[in-house]
Amino acid sequence: MGADDPTRTAAAASPGETDERWVAVRELTEADATPNPRWPELPPGADYRAGKRTERYLVRVRSSKSPKVYEHPVPAELFIRFRVGAPCEVIIRRGMVEAVTPPPASP
Repeated sequence: MGADDPTRTAAAASPGETDERWVAVRELTEADATPNPRWPELPPGADYRAGKRTERYLVRVRSSKSPKVYEHPVPAELFIRFRVGAPCEVIIRRGMVEAVTPPPASP
């Protein structure tokens, strides 16, 4: 590694330690319309490792009377209860989705 390498720090390392640090070089995103979310695959090789992971779940809804699609963030526990194409209860005020409720669970 050269002196210009951004993965190295200027501080000296303690005995038995290295002064090399992992740095973010790429952000991977996985998004699709399936009901089974998954983490993106890391590129092959020892030069990559997973860092901090964040997740966001969006439910897309539309009325059967309108082509307009609304998106609303929901927690993972609620997201897994939605089914593609299934009816759900939606509260819309001033053009914004305030709440989305999935259908009741089957007995």
